[in-house]
Amino acid sequence: MAVPPPPPAANRLPAVRHPHGATLGSVGDVAAFTTISTRRAHRRSAGVVGVLVALVLALTGCGSSSSSSGPPDLTVTGVEMHFDQPSYTLAAGNRTVVFVNAGKETHAMQFVNPQNLKVGPRNLIAPGRTITAHYHLTAGAWHIICDVPGHLEAGMISTLTVT
Repeated sequence: MAVPPPPPAANRLPAVRHPHGATLGSVGDVAAFTTISTRRAHRRSAGVVGVLVALVLALTGCGSSSSSSGPPDLTVTGVEMHFDQPSYTLAAGNRTVVFVNAGKETHAMQFVNPQNLKVGPRNLIAPGRTITAHYHLTAGAWHIICDVPGHLEAGMISTLTVT
């Protein structure tokens, strides 16, 4: 597509500085500016769509979910700055864990493996809510923590022995 010749000086638009550096001053330049801006808008839209797709996948079972088939392998209840048990025991393998927040604050339940790495989904749980999460656990000394700032430091940690 050919760019039309610039209009006479009386019809020219004043020079406009594009926020990303180009100086634009003619109808042809405005068309180029519009094309550049449209491309950037499409890239932003694609990014937003990607984030929305990831959110939908996360909410529909990739990671944690609010439903499970069969009884949970472990139920952990959190209240302000502690869990209901100082330690838990669970067999190795794919396990379903239910987290209950019986407190008045939001908690973030997280498993920490024997190498001291956080594993699986970080589960933010609003007060009065229950969530179900799925983990693959290997044998060793694990921990269950709440990693909301200040909660772990206040003692919200339990030992999980995986056999």
